[in-house]
Amino acid sequence: MRRKWALVTGATGAIGEAIADKLFAEGYSLYLHYATQREKAIDMVEKYTKDDGEAIALRADFTKPEEVYQLTRALFAVDTVVHNAGVSSIQLAQDVTELEMDNLFATHIRQPILLMKEVAPKLFRSKGSVVFVSSVWGLRGAATESVYSACKGAQLAYMKSVAKEWGPMGVRVNAVAPGFIDTSMNDHLTGEERTYLEESIPFGAGLPEDVAGAVALLAGQRSAYVTGQTMILDGGWQ
Repeated sequence: MRRKWALVTGATGAIGEAIADKLFAEGYSLYLHYATQREKAIDMVEKYTKDDGEAIALRADFTKPEEVYQLTRALFAVDTVVHNAGVSSIQLAQDVTELEMDNLFATHIRQPILLMKEVAPKLFRSKGSVVFVSSVWGLRGAATESVYSACKGAQLAYMKSVAKEWGPMGVRVNAVAPGFIDTSMNDHLTGEERTYLEESIPFGAGLPEDVAGAVALLAGQRSAYVTGQTMILDGGWQ
């Protein structure tokens, strides 16, 4: 019996690698997307190809549609897609530049839509699953992250729509919405800001492994009757 194949975008980031680790442990072979961290991607391939595992590193700049198409042409089988690639922008709404808008839109909205369009036939054949790694800001909005929040909200609306379209094809589409997760994306915070945030969350800061566990749950057969849903991972941060 063949191992199932999962595509993890943004695989070289902290959350991406945690997701890859979890899916590999659950029996998946992996397509590992990266944009710039080539050496990290190669190291991950070496880690997963031990003990008869399979992993392939695929580079693509998701601000360039032609590179999205190039990536999808390299996929020979797809059972699960995890849309994890992301960028952030900390700006007041009136200060966001057009370039920043375009970059956020391309990475969080246009790229997933193009990728889904291209991999649809493979997912229909495998009756596979899709998980978006969105954000609580897509549900609540965040001051100084208005465009990022808008893009994450759009992701969730798109997820719900595609879940309705692809359900009859046997494909499930869901999302996780993490809150404050301990990654380098939060390095801009001062020590005082970080302490305030952690003290306002009953369970404190989350870990990449917390996100990975939720993604694996939604991707697999334990959630066989779950589609069109957003799982909030905020440690009680309301």
